[in-house]
Amino acid sequence: MSCALAVLAPAVAPAEESTTLAFLRKVIQLDDGQLAAVEKGEVVTKQLHTTDKPEVAAFGVVKTSGTVDQLLAVARDVQRFRKCPQVPEMGLFSSPAKLADLEGLDYPPDDISALKKCKPGSCDVKLGTKGLEALSRIDWKAPDAGAQAAATLNQLIVESAARPSTRAPAAP
Repeated sequence: MSCALAVLAPAVAPAEESTTLAFLRKVIQLDDGQLAAVEKGEVVTKQLHTTDKPEVAAFGVVKTSGTVDQLLAVARDVQRFRKCPQVPEMGLFSSPAKLADLEGLDYPPDDISALKKCKPGSCDVKLGTKGLEALSRIDWKAPDAGAQAAATLNQLIVESAARPSTRAPAAP
């Protein structure tokens, strides 16, 4: 899974701003409405196209105030992010990633229920063939089916985190 977050500081020189907006328009392919929302300070997200079907690439952008150094300090403060109500789950992976890194991660019951219905070509959760095969081995009638599903997802996440990833396009 790939994820990118761009944060635009408002104190940007006009030439730099046009470069940033050009990146958002051409590379990320935000439309005029999305760019207007960014300019108003709204959070804009977009799922990006990937060439690898099981991969998810997400992009988010928000315009903020402050300096780049202030933003980096806040972004690196994981404990502070964990207290933010808009971030329900957050953590750091070890190097290499391990299952213990996901202790305390909760999956909403609706997400687990959606997994029961997943079939190749028809799944509300973006999973590749390997993920669908792993889910097919779950005994959905068992009392611990939810726990089996969570354990399966955790294993898939750790395996994904351990694989080398491709990076999203770099911002100007």
